[in-house]
Parts: sequence; C-alpha cells; structure tokens
Amino acid sequence: MSSYWKSDDVIRIGETSVSIPSENGLSYTPGQKISLYVPPSVKFMSGKDCYLEFDVKVKLPAGAPPTRLQLDHMGGSACLRNMRIWDGTRGNMLEEINDYNAVCAIKYDYDTDDSLRGSRALTEGGTCYEPRFRGTTGTSQSHLTELKQNPYFKALEKGTVLATDWADTDFTTAKCCCPIHSGVFGDKIFPVLMTQGLYLEWDLAPAQQVLKQMDSVSAKVRLPRNPFFDSISGDSASNWDNDGTNRGAAGFYVSNDNNLAGDVSMFPFVVGETFRFARNDQPETYDNMTGVMTIAEIENPVGSALIRVKLTADVNNPIAGGAGMIINDGWVMVSTSACGGAAQSQLGAVSQSYGASYTVSNFNLVVQEIHLDPSYEAGMLAKAREGKSIELDIYSVTNHKHSVLSSERQVTYNLHANNSRAKSLVIMPTDSTVYASGDQISGVGTYQIGPYQGGGTGTTSIDLMDRTLTSVRTGYTGICDALSSSQFLIGGVLVPSRPVSTKKMATRQSIDAFHLFELEKALGQAGVDPRSFAAFQSNFLIGRSFGLQSGVQDIRNKDLQVLLRYEDSDFAPTKNKVYNNFVYHVRKLIIRNGAVQVEF
Repeated sequence: MSSYWKSDDVIRIGETSVSIPSENGLSYTPGQKISLYVPPSVKFMSGKDCYLEFDVKVKLPAGAPPTRLQLDHMGGSACLRNMRIWDGTRGNMLEEINDYNAVCAIKYDYDTDDSLRGSRALTEGGTCYEPRFRGTTGTSQSHLTELKQNPYFKALEKGTVLATDWADTDFTTAKCCCPIHSGVFGDKIFPVLMTQGLYLEWDLAPAQQVLKQMDSVSAKVRLPRNPFFDSISGDSASNWDNDGTNRGAAGFYVSNDNNLAGDVSMFPFVVGETFRFARNDQPETYDNMTGVMTIAEIENPVGSALIRVKLTADVNNPIAGGAGMIINDGWVMVSTSACGGAAQSQLGAVSQSYGASYTVSNFNLVVQEIHLDPSYEAGMLAKAREGKSIELDIYSVTNHKHSVLSSERQVTYNLHANNSRAKSLVIMPTDSTVYASGDQISGVGTYQIGPYQGGGTGTTSIDLMDRTLTSVRTGYTGICDALSSSQFLIGGVLVPSRPVSTKKMATRQSIDAFHLFELEKALGQAGVDPRSFAAFQSNFLIGRSFGLQSGVQDIRNKDLQVLLRYEDSDFAPTKNKVYNNFVYHVRKLIIRNGAVQVEF
C-alpha cells in the first residue's frame, strides 16, 4: 500500500569524503600539468559534491617595483586552463574542456548574485564587492578593491605606519575549494567502479592571465576609485605647482575620499610602488614630473584625517611656462609598477614585462564516495557480467575555436559540431593579442570595453564616473569589439529570421534587448542559470538555444554557420579575435564488458 508520508522504494546510501592527492608533484607553476587518479575502489561518487582543494601563493618578479596582486575575482578556477578526463585505463577520453577557465567565467559572471559571490569569496579564493572600498559617489562596483579580507595578502591594522617595501612575504597562501564544472562531476551518481577508475588532468593558465592588479590603483579602470591628491602641507589648499617645486621625504597628503578616512589599512598602494598622477576628468592626461615617484613611507599623522605619502627621492614638477600641470584635488594616484616601472613616460607608451607568478600546491581532489545498498550494487555488477550495457547521460561542453582578424567586417565560418543532442551554443569572442605581461595584469593597452566619446575633457556623451576603460581579464572573457549583428544558418535555414542587432551595445549607447533575450535562452539550456547580466559588456557573449527546457537538436551532418557583421561606419573592430564556440550538449557513456564508449 502506498503512502503519502514515505517512499515505497528507498535505496540506502552512505557517504564518505576521500581526499586524493595529485600524483606528479607537490607544487606547480603556470604552464605545468596536474594529474591525479581516482581508483575503482571509490566505487560510486556524487560528482556535484566533489571539489578541488589547493593552495595558491602569489610571487612578485625579482627586482621589479611591488604592487598588490590577487587572482581573478572568480578565484582558483581561473588557474585551470584546460581539463581532460579519461577512464581508468586512459584508453577512452570521457570529457575534454579546452579553456575551462572561460567556461567557469561564463558561469560565475552570469549565474551569480550577491549571495553566491560572497560564498565563492569564502570558499573558492574569489573576491567580491566590499562597500568599505567604494569609490566616490557614482562609481560602479568592483570585485578587485577588497583589502581587509583579501585571501591573497596580509591585512594591515589601523594606525599602521608603513616604511618597508612590500615583498613576497606579504602575500599569504590562499586556500581554494572549487567545484568541478563538468558532466562527469554533474548531478548524477557516477559509477567509478565500472570505468576502472578515472584519470584527470588540468593545465595551469599563464600568470599574466590569472593575476590582477587592484582596481583602486589602476590608471585604466575607474579613476574615481583611486586615492585623490589633497595638498603638499595637509591644509587642503597647498597645491604642487608647476614652478619647479621638489617633494621627497616631506611627501604629500591624500584626501579621505573613497572611504580612506585616514586609515592606512585601507590605502591600496604599498611601499616601494612606483606611481604617477592622472587627471580624474581627463583620461590619458598625466603629470609632467621629472623623476620617478617611488613610495618610501605611508602614514596617518596624529590628529589628521589625511594620509601622508613620502617618497624615496625628490621629484620635481617642472616650470612649464604656464602650460604645465598643477597637482590639486582633481588628480589621483595611479600605479606604474606593473606597466611602466622606472619609465616615467606616458603610461602605455612602452610595454614592459612584469614577471609576477603564482604557485599551486597541495592539490587534492576531494571525492564524495557513495555507499549504495549491497543488493543494488550486486545487481549492477551482475548486469555487467552478463554483457549488458550500462548507459549514463551526462551534460558536457565542447569548444570549437575560430580565429578572426580585426580587418574582417563580414565574418562567416562553419561550425563542425557532431552532436546528436545539442543543447545550446554560447560564443565567446576573446582578444587574441599577445600583450606584455605587465599590460595584461594592469589593463594598460588592452581591449577598451567602453568606447570613450567625450573629447579632450571627457565631460560629454559618457558618464566618467561609471566608465570602464580597459579589460584586465583578457583571454577568457568575451569582447564585443564593434559587433553590429549576429545570425546563424542551420541546415540551410536562417535563425533567427532576422539578424540579432548588437549595435547599441557596441557603441555603448543603450542595450540590445533581443540579443540579451537570445543569450538568456542559450545560457539556460547550457545549465547556466542567468541570474545577472551585469557583465554583458565586460564578458560579452553570443547565444543560440537549440531547444527549450529539456529539448535538444541533432546538429550532425548539418550545415551550421555563424554569421557575424561589423558594419557600423563609425566604429570598427580593433582586435584580432579567437572565437570560443562552446557547444553545450548531452553525451552518453556506454559501459559494456569493462570498456567505455562515448556517444556524442
């Protein structure tokens, strides 16, 4: 007799956490491979409850000026560039996800909210917006300004006087516990016993792709977040005039804008860092100082609400015949450590390598082993001994890459996907430029996300207080780059029937709602719950759903073409691009006689 209060069919299970270490070393650096083996003694596992556990430590380049660095705000997953999963014999590849960190970026930028960002900051080595470090009124939120609870470097106590150069010892070891975003580690119980174990590999991403400078010292993100110059005497009235005045050990004062409130522990610059001044309201306008400005000491003088910054040597604001600059509270500090260093020339005029790196250590896969009822396990094994197949559907993604030159204004390419149950296509056009490492870390010279339209003073056509200038996430986030429309040709039929316009987004004049509607459907079919579209510009994506809800489409032997147009007469693409075409699909694992067959 059935009952509303209890299930009639119950499979009793138990759970055990098993930690499996990597098998090819104790520590790893960018470009190296990490591998591990899950033995068949782990008979069954709950994939969605498994996670990677590892430590990350940032390292400064030898002999270069320091600056605070952290991983990309999505955390430890940014380090994992490619992932491969075989059966235990390494004879059959079950999954391969190239540009795995880009797949993670899609999920973490769109399937997110404040609660999820906070959770990832606690467990995965991510960072999130902290109101204590907001800029002046009107600046948008940033995930790269957190100083007090940042997992990658030491927090400072209020009232601290900083007089020692920032060094490797000031970076801490961050613990990252990251879920695995793959089909094998999906929602279903996976029979590790039947695949004779699992063999897994990850390639570590380049350091310049992973490491980021703080937004509040950058010259290329949002200047109103940076510390504002107040005065040379602490009276909020004495400017640093272009009259040949030297300043050095006496230093200068920084105002309490941006919530600094005279608190050195919330000051984003460090001792030993090189910097310049930039006009807050005039992008690309920098000081004319003679000499390199290097920080020697940072303090909050007794009785003052300001912060005093002392220099290692005298720096001169030269006499310029009335045409020079006068440093006042319209100027902000911008770091040159990563992108200019000793060169006190215009930022971006020279490319400089900045050999910062990171180390991954204590890499483990924590497996949630499932103990099934003995009768259930015996029945499965008996089925296998009889030569019958065990079939398992998993959701996965395959990356099909295509390169496009910036000169191409009408782009058409074939997508050779061979999936019988395709869910959706999410296209991420990435900037393929090979940047100097310092430029990539700081954002100097990289892709310009929001086109600057304000003229010389920057006071018209665009709100300076909410402008993103350049990308610090090159290589695994999408760029619009003046794309005006997209469309697809599937089996000789144009879908949608009319091109999807992205012109408004390309010029940042407005939002193309239909484009976002199409992307929302594609992300939903990809298993990415689109909770937020805040990153629609900073991680630009193109989407096409192959079905609705649980629907799929057979795209085998079909002419599948991507049609992209860059036709705006006022805006031309500026970057060579690699299009990551992520085809999300259902694949079937067929296990028979100890062998595994993958059916796409």
